[in-house]
Amino acid sequence: MGGFALASTHPERCRQYMNEQSFIEKLGPLRTLFEFTLLALFLFAANRLLLALVYQPELSFWEFIKLWPIGLRIDTILLSMVMFVPVCLALLVPNNLRKFSNAIIVLYLTLAGTLFVHLEIATLWYMGEYSARPNQFYFQYLSHPGEVFGMIWKSMKLPVFVMAVILAIVIPWLWRNTKYSLKNETHWNQQTKLLVFPVALLLLVFGARSGFNMAAPNISLAAYSNSYVANQIALNSSYSLMYSAYRYTENSSKSEDLFGTMPEEEIVKRVRKYMLVDENEFTDAKRPTLHKQIGTTVNDTPKNLVIILMEGMGYDTLRNTKGINVAPVLEQLGKQGISFDNLYSTGIRTYRGVEAVVSGYPPPSYDSTALKLDLAQHDFFSIAALLKNQGYFTSFFYGGESHFDNMASYLLGNGFDKLFDKDDFPDAEFTGVWGASDEDVFRAANDYFKTQQQPFASVILTLSHHSPFDFPQGKFNLVTEPVDHPLNAARYADYAIGKFFDIARPEKYFDNTVFVLVADHPRSIEAIRRVPIDRYQIPAVILGPNVPQMNVTALTGQLDVLPTALHFIGLDLTHPMIGNNMMLAGKSYTGSAIMQYQENMAFAQGNRVVMFVPYQERSAHLWNRNKLIDMDLDPELEKDALAHILFPGLAYEKGYYKFPLLP
Repeated sequence: MGGFALASTHPERCRQYMNEQSFIEKLGPLRTLFEFTLLALFLFAANRLLLALVYQPELSFWEFIKLWPIGLRIDTILLSMVMFVPVCLALLVPNNLRKFSNAIIVLYLTLAGTLFVHLEIATLWYMGEYSARPNQFYFQYLSHPGEVFGMIWKSMKLPVFVMAVILAIVIPWLWRNTKYSLKNETHWNQQTKLLVFPVALLLLVFGARSGFNMAAPNISLAAYSNSYVANQIALNSSYSLMYSAYRYTENSSKSEDLFGTMPEEEIVKRVRKYMLVDENEFTDAKRPTLHKQIGTTVNDTPKNLVIILMEGMGYDTLRNTKGINVAPVLEQLGKQGISFDNLYSTGIRTYRGVEAVVSGYPPPSYDSTALKLDLAQHDFFSIAALLKNQGYFTSFFYGGESHFDNMASYLLGNGFDKLFDKDDFPDAEFTGVWGASDEDVFRAANDYFKTQQQPFASVILTLSHHSPFDFPQGKFNLVTEPVDHPLNAARYADYAIGKFFDIARPEKYFDNTVFVLVADHPRSIEAIRRVPIDRYQIPAVILGPNVPQMNVTALTGQLDVLPTALHFIGLDLTHPMIGNNMMLAGKSYTGSAIMQYQENMAFAQGNRVVMFVPYQERSAHLWNRNKLIDMDLDPELEKDALAHILFPGLAYEKGYYKFPLLP
């Protein structure tokens, strides 16, 4: 770092300084990269401090303390990825081509440093506008460059001038000092460089992965607080923009690009046609699905709500071909309350289950999810945000890493007061590859619920029924061999649920709690092109005070579970969910469900299904739960299906699911 700082103005002092730094000298061809890394860390930390001071009223003392190690972790991830190219050049290019490789490194580091400086400076104004680090708006605005640059020039002349002056100083400084530092590095022979390369590569991989955790790193690593601003300060702008670029590119295929367009008014009209809501119960023209839901019994002691989101517990596993009752506990619980006998998941990933059950949000276009979309990271509807407004304390339990699928950022930004994850179970009796066992998580949840002032709402996401299917042994007789067979893991997951109800039932909170058990998705789906809807069936059970014993046999989707559960907690509520409260469904109700598989979509109404494959003709089928029979396409059903497919993108862009109900 000293070589960078002194090189151009005091070369003699620089040489003396470098000679005194034996560690720096020993870094050889990695010295310049090490110095650049230190400068980048200093830049990120300095701007983080500046932002923390600017937004000091919104930060608690502990939030201020915690953002530094979190920020360093994010910076390390970014710089480990950025340094991959120059490390390869420094250690793999033969010494006789060093002049060529150094030229590339100079250009690369100058561009990287310029980007770092530009984004950190821009963040000061960007945060003021969006309360966020640079994100997907950077790319969305590129489609309107004239308007955007005109707006910037008109309203931000001073920031543009300041930016230009700083970059005019930084760019030549970086170029000149990088060249000088590379020129004065200690040479290594080729054998030494090749020996060091695997070590350097391992360190870069370790840094970029932020360890060797199961979940890949993402911006949710910086989600440590309920304060969205605090989480944003903990990031750095280059990582935020890089991650948004990745997500933006990955999700650039919008539903209208794949399947066709429809006027906004028609989309809303056709979606509302399927909602069991009277017209006079819709409350806001700007949020056309926002409506009132009347509780069964409104009183002074609303019921607690506990949602158990069961990992991979689809009927593809539970109704196995070996004739074994894999989930006897779940079967018995289903007899004590409402059992959904014809329920289908929205997708095949955990994030689909979370967005459907926690937010009642239908599946957006291929591989995008509310959990990762920028505008859904705060002030987006969730069960926690809804009930928090009613005085509930909200929590989320997961035995693994809460940044998995960006959950932490999404949950903390949307109403959850407290998240418990892998690090909160240090005394777990069993910790597998993914994290603490279901029993450990349920035990901790019960202990926590006992201390809570009522009412409270909580979501528990299980994980033991996830490959590689490791779970504590000796709890029950194995279903089959080998031990790590999915059926054994499913039996353990069911066993753990039974143990939770055993320890919860004597507690005071139990009789005042509505419990929801629903799978997040089926365990394993393999298909070519079309949506294998017969594999999407999942169980769901609602039980608690005033919950009748009944079987819902009509076709239902995952979106219907939460509105039905809310029927029993004793509150009148207003929310935007398009799923239906099945307590309002009459005998003639045939039901509907939407399902997504990769880029393909399916919309089912009763026993009719319309399937969508990108850029191809739709196909229509009669569905008898075992096979599909081709039929002529009903134009009206096709339009209804397209409306449901286009609705998530429209709702996201227009803010239909914004919450609290801001103007």
